[in-house]
Amino acid sequence: MKTSLLRWGCLTLALLLPLRAAEPALPERAELAALMRRVTDYQMQAFGSKIPSDWKTGTFLTGVLAAHHATGEAHFHDLALAWAEKAKWKVASMPYFADDICVAQTYLELNAIKADPHRIANIQATLAGYFTKKMIGFHDCKNITSGEPQRPFIGRNLWWWCDALYMAPPVLTGVAQATGDPRYLELLHQLYWDAVANLYVPADKLFFRDARFFKKHTPSGKNVYWSRGNGWVYAGLVRILDTLPSSDPRRGDYLKLFQDLTEGILKYQGEDGLWRTSLNEPTWYPEKESSGTSFFCYGLLAGVNRGWLPKEQALAPALKAWAGLQTCLSPDGKLGYAQGVDFKPGPVSATQSIDYTQGALLLAAAELYKFCPSKP
Repeated sequence: MKTSLLRWGCLTLALLLPLRAAEPALPERAELAALMRRVTDYQMQAFGSKIPSDWKTGTFLTGVLAAHHATGEAHFHDLALAWAEKAKWKVASMPYFADDICVAQTYLELNAIKADPHRIANIQATLAGYFTKKMIGFHDCKNITSGEPQRPFIGRNLWWWCDALYMAPPVLTGVAQATGDPRYLELLHQLYWDAVANLYVPADKLFFRDARFFKKHTPSGKNVYWSRGNGWVYAGLVRILDTLPSSDPRRGDYLKLFQDLTEGILKYQGEDGLWRTSLNEPTWYPEKESSGTSFFCYGLLAGVNRGWLPKEQALAPALKAWAGLQTCLSPDGKLGYAQGVDFKPGPVSATQSIDYTQGALLLAAAELYKFCPSKP
C-alpha cells in the first residue's frame, strides 16, 4: 500500500496546491444529514406513485442506502426496503444486459443487513447462465458496436460500454460475498479485465465510452472522453473494492486502476470544482455538469476514507468538487445541471435533473459525512 500511495503521490504540486489552498469548510453532520433527506425526498416525490426498477433507479437507491449506512437513519433503509419489496426482489428481463441487473446491488445490500435467501434468489438464478454461455448476440446485451451478430462471451462483448462497469461488476462481488462461492469472483476477473483492455487508454488514464469512439475526436483533435462515462467506472471501482475480499489475488489490480484513474480525472477539474461533459476539452461544452462531478467527488472521498488515496492530496479536490456541487443544488433537494441519459459529451442546462445523479450526490454526501464534525 505504501508503494502504491507514493506512486500516486507523484501528481504535480502545481495541480494540488491551489486546490488545497481553496479547501472549503466542512458542514456539520446534522446539516449534511438534512441535505441527504432533502435530496432523497425530492426524488421520491418526483417518482410519484410508481418507482421504476431500472438502472437509473438502481443507482439512486445505492445512494439512498449509502445515506443509511452513514447516518444510521431508518428513513433511508425503509425507503429502499419498501422499493425492493414492491419490485419483488427481481431484476429486469435481460440477464446479460448490465443495466438490467444494476438494481440487484440494492437487494444485496439489504440482504447484507438482514440475510434472507429470498432477497437474492432471483439474481442468483439470473446469473446462472453466465457460467455456461459461450456466445452472446446483439439482442442479449444491446451491443451496437460493429462486429459479428454473435460474438464470444467475453468482457468486451458483454460489457461493451464503460457504464456497464458500474452496473454489473458490484453485483458479482456482492453475490460472492453473500454466498461464499468463488466462481463469481473468477467470472468477474475474466469479464472485467477484458472490458478494461478494450476501453481503457493507459497513456491518458481514462476510458473511452465504447468502441464507436476509438477513432472520433473533439473539435481540437483529442480523444473523446465522456465525463460521466469515466465517473461510472470510477464509482464502480469503489463498489467493487468495498465487497472484494482483501485476500483476493487481483485486488491490487483494481486498486491500481482506481488510483491511475484518479490521476487522469484530476487533471481536468475546473476552477469551480466541477468537471464538464468533455473531460479533456471542457471548452467544447463549457456548461458545468453534476453527474460526472458527483461520481468523481464520491470516488475521491471514498479513496481517502479507505486509505486508497493520500488525504493530503485527494481531500482538497474532493471538497472543492463538493462546494461546486452545492451551486447546482436547489433548496428543495433537486440537483440541477445533470446531463440526461446519453453516451457522449453534450450541452447541459440548469433545469436538468435525473434520479441517477441524485443517487450519485448521495454517495458523495455519505462519504463526506464521515469527515464532518457532529457539532460546532
